[in-house]
Amino acid sequence: MGWHHTCALASDGSLWCWGENASGQLGDGTWEIKASPVQVAIPGSGVVELAASGDTTCALERDGSLWCWGDNAGGQLANQTFTNSASPNLVSGLGAAVAQVAVGVDHACARKMDGSVWCWGYLDAGTATSLVSTPAQVAGLGNDTVSVAAGASHVCALKTDGTIYCWGNNNAGQLGNGSTISSLVPTQVIGLDQAASRIYAGSDESCAIVKDGSLWCWGSSAVNTKPVLVASLPDTEEVALGMQLSCARKRDGTLACWGLNDHGQLGDGTLHPSDQPVMVASVTGAKQVAVGEATACAIDATSNLRCWGSNDWGQLGTGNLPVQTEPRKVPSLKTPAAQLAVSFASYCARLTDGTVSCWGQSYYIELGYGPQGDTSGPVPISALGSSVVQIAAGSVGTTCALLSDGGIWCWGMVSNSAGVFDRQLAPSRVAGLPVAVKVAAGWGHACGRLGDGSVWCWGRNDDGELGNGTTSFFEPLPTQVKLGQPAVEVASSSVHSCVRQADGTLWCWGANTAGQLGDGSNLARPTPVQVAALGSDVRQVSPSSHLHTCARLDNGTAWCWGANDYGQLGNGTASSSSVPVKVAGLSNVVQVSAGDFHTCACTSDGAVWCWGWNGFGQLGSGVADLRKATTTPVRAAAPGTVFVEVCAGPDSTCARADDGSVWCWGSRNNGLQADGQLGFSPSGVGLAGCP
Repeated sequence: MGWHHTCALASDGSLWCWGENASGQLGDGTWEIKASPVQVAIPGSGVVELAASGDTTCALERDGSLWCWGDNAGGQLANQTFTNSASPNLVSGLGAAVAQVAVGVDHACARKMDGSVWCWGYLDAGTATSLVSTPAQVAGLGNDTVSVAAGASHVCALKTDGTIYCWGNNNAGQLGNGSTISSLVPTQVIGLDQAASRIYAGSDESCAIVKDGSLWCWGSSAVNTKPVLVASLPDTEEVALGMQLSCARKRDGTLACWGLNDHGQLGDGTLHPSDQPVMVASVTGAKQVAVGEATACAIDATSNLRCWGSNDWGQLGTGNLPVQTEPRKVPSLKTPAAQLAVSFASYCARLTDGTVSCWGQSYYIELGYGPQGDTSGPVPISALGSSVVQIAAGSVGTTCALLSDGGIWCWGMVSNSAGVFDRQLAPSRVAGLPVAVKVAAGWGHACGRLGDGSVWCWGRNDDGELGNGTTSFFEPLPTQVKLGQPAVEVASSSVHSCVRQADGTLWCWGANTAGQLGDGSNLARPTPVQVAALGSDVRQVSPSSHLHTCARLDNGTAWCWGANDYGQLGNGTASSSSVPVKVAGLSNVVQVSAGDFHTCACTSDGAVWCWGWNGFGQLGSGVADLRKATTTPVRAAAPGTVFVEVCAGPDSTCARADDGSVWCWGSRNNGLQADGQLGFSPSGVGLAGCP
């Protein structure tokens, strides 16, 4: 397994790969993502071993020849270029005498049949680096090596006497020599109480199985510069080390994994991380295990391949990408929607009957239906009743609703009626606020606009988010924003807010690290400052949770400012701007919505246009554009649908059509598409389409 792709050798000798393919790492001659296995053709005597890391894949044939393909940024394909290849390349300079191959992120190594180790590519060892365009023998190891393992930026070799030598980066102690000093020459691992029989290398960690089957590891975030016994895993047969995920297979075929678990990659049916091994109960009699960045696969007792964890790039091989590159109607929303709101990884819809339903992630209880837990379809927020007139969702875990009596109710990461700044399981009414007509939510703070045009905010304030001239960390009760004129619109994001005043001018306050306040500076502002470049023609504003802001003007144009690393400002560049820049080629805009790293707009003809990052298909322009960022608008493909509202989230987008139906595209993680697919599998799922 590489970072986001998987390869398997079938019992008939055929080779199959699937997942991300931007660097050609699937080897099928294309650059397109494959959510189901595709066959890789290699001429020769038949593949006997596979190795992958990062975006590079290598295969060793029975006759000892070695083929590699995919990413070649460090020259790891050994083809005298630094150009990626979507088809297998024969590694020259080794001859037909390779016994084993190991692949790192930008480098690769081979153990030859005579026991020598040869490496090539780029090895970053901190202050020292090595760039070898053709295979070169590693000096100082001799010809008595029995195994080699390549980590992200280090390599380890096992010798016939059971000693281990490692070289490369040592920032976390992954060389196991008692120091954190990097080395481009092999140094001996010290502290093992027995001779080693197997070795493994990961991102910044190394492990060895010794003669009695006990597992010893060093490096990683604990910065163990010498091997430490993993007491909970006796009788270990195999280890797979990834970036922040590791798994071990015991002699009885049971599996245990440890590390991050945000995509269910530990396989224990939860999303809770663990620094101690937890059992993968759904896989028994395992014969082999492999891990990627946030995905793991194992061959079970019946020789079936089972995979679990992230499926962002189709690396589970199940044929179902967790991305929807074109708009798809949410089937489980039975009542027409009247308004949408998006939080960090969740959506809420106010329906025409005055009720609210939410779906997606609920880590901060932003869905408002009780105990923590994601949902794959809309869940009614029964505590709000049927008199909701507006909803607002903040960037991280804050959701609020305005009821017909002018009361504002909030839940998730926001203050409650007692002034407590914590996760609130269910909606509670905001105390100390007169009758409101609008509500806006940020990250741990929220704002309400009253009938007289005054704006009141409460909650988190360490970046001046409340606009009251202070930077006190937290204000439990609403305080008034210092405005010169009545406001007709208020909008909040993670750390900044904006208001449109009655005279059409736009004023913003809060954090300003990327120029998202639009005043030509990067200075935080605890009181509102005018976005002077827009004059008095502003008709709508949308601040992003990731440091950019967009606005719609009277003349139907859209303007954006702030961070622009993925082209989210839409002006044809990737340069940030602390003053508004015009979105290129877009006219007749009726609404704009700024997501994390992308932006979308509705035009008067009912079309939705999006620009910026498209790593999860959140632009909605189809699979051909998947993974490509665009600095100018592209149309979301939904023929015959007339959209009247769009909501851009972190990695996904939802839009409301004129008939009240809701359409979504982009990431399915955490149930964002509300189609019953969560975008990850917390336990093993059978692989479709692989012989």
